[in-house]
Amino acid sequence: QSEHRIPIVFSNPDLLWKTQFKNARFGQGAFRLSLEACYRARMIALGLPQKEIDERLECFIQFGKPHIPQFLHAREAAIKQAQEKRCSISQFYMVGDNPRSDIRGAVSMSKLAEENKLLADWSGILVRTGVYQNGDKMMGAE
Repeated sequence: QSEHRIPIVFSNPDLLWKTQFKNARFGQGAFRLSLEACYRARMIALGLPQKEIDERLECFIQFGKPHIPQFLHAREAAIKQAQEKRCSISQFYMVGDNPRSDIRGAVSMSKLAEENKLLADWSGILVRTGVYQNGDKMMGAE
């Protein structure tokens, strides 16, 4: 029954993350994809119709970069701090090592700012350490 479904919340969609180990490791994004694939396969094996499978998968809720709510929250927190200090923000910068999440989120926010005429624009600054490897697509980073 749909009213008894428990949402599964994921805090970060990154497929990879970097530590001191020389190679990137699987992140929570890999876990989500794996769990979703297993869940889907089980529902198919049980003979559930595709519509119900899709409805059940709506209980998989994603937060974190590059999703807009994460960046809107950061924007609002920064604006609140600026107002407390009686200053304004003309530009937001997302500094990160993952083009697919950090930079992609900043690019999405820049488009949103342009479409909605928000006060400050967004730029993504890619640090070439961590997840980023030479030759990776920069996804609009500066």
